[in-house]
Amino acid sequence: MALWRASRAVLGRGPGRKAASRALDGGRAVFLRLRLLGTAVYASGGGQGSSSNEQSQDGTSSALKLPFGQVLVSAAGCVLIGVGVVFAAAGILILVAAVRFDPDEASARYRRL
Repeated sequence: MALWRASRAVLGRGPGRKAASRALDGGRAVFLRLRLLGTAVYASGGGQGSSSNEQSQDGTSSALKLPFGQVLVSAAGCVLIGVGVVFAAAGILILVAAVRFDPDEASARYRRL
């Protein structure tokens, strides 16, 4: 996926491929690449023999030692809670839409699905 996004950003082929769209694809490629590397490091044990719980506590304690560390850790927690709420709300909305969907009342476009 990262390679595909990077190729779209570099090549920019297709109708209406403006600079903003290419930059967005480039940003997504970088994000996906970093996520891949982070997952690989985590899966390999992060180069440490400690458990993932100890690694998590080490990261949190390091962040708390920074200036405004409590604010930083609190903000990160709030962001995670916010993302969870957004995903839960989206899931509920999709479920409600699926339950209320009536194929007989749908347009021809949606009946083909």
